[in-house]
Amino acid sequence: MNLDNKDALALANALQAAGVKIDGLKAVNPWSTSDTPRSREIRWMLEAASPALANKLKGEAGHESMVPSLAYAASVAAGITPDAMQGEAATDYARFNPQAVQEQQEKADQDMLAKLEQASQEMQLNRIAQRFGGDINAAKRAMAADQQRDAERQQQAERDAKRAKELDARIAAKQQQIRQAAQIAMGNVIAPN
Repeated sequence: MNLDNKDALALANALQAAGVKIDGLKAVNPWSTSDTPRSREIRWMLEAASPALANKLKGEAGHESMVPSLAYAASVAAGITPDAMQGEAATDYARFNPQAVQEQQEKADQDMLAKLEQASQEMQLNRIAQRFGGDINAAKRAMAADQQRDAERQQQAERDAKRAKELDARIAAKQQQIRQAAQIAMGNVIAPN
């Protein structure tokens, strides 16, 4: 099955991005061609480089892997949310919606990171509260004071780094002036007017 120009360009770009030489390839759907080692390689590369395009081309070719399971079709028809899908339905959801699954995974990772950060802060608060005999309010004040001191130290370090950079620039300029003066004194350079 021949590809339209848009799909042919997308296929060429995806394969080139995956490092596949496209010279000699025909503008046909790789899932509608015979099953040769080269066609399998192209399919694998395309699935790795552009899963969305691979799924589209599989569907257009009538590839059996693009036919949803009965469990998935029934779940969708029943209005079951992707989070509540299980087993084969969940597997099919991931296969047919790779972008949504990736976004869900990124959100889950961010949520987990936020929970870990919160747990870390609670543990730190509890450690500090022990120093104050279990007084949480005193521990919170101490933590706030520590955070303020840390922020002030960071700001001071940034100011010091800026001053050091400016001082280095002035020293380099002065060294350049001294070199020029020495060259003039030795007669190697004509003095500027």
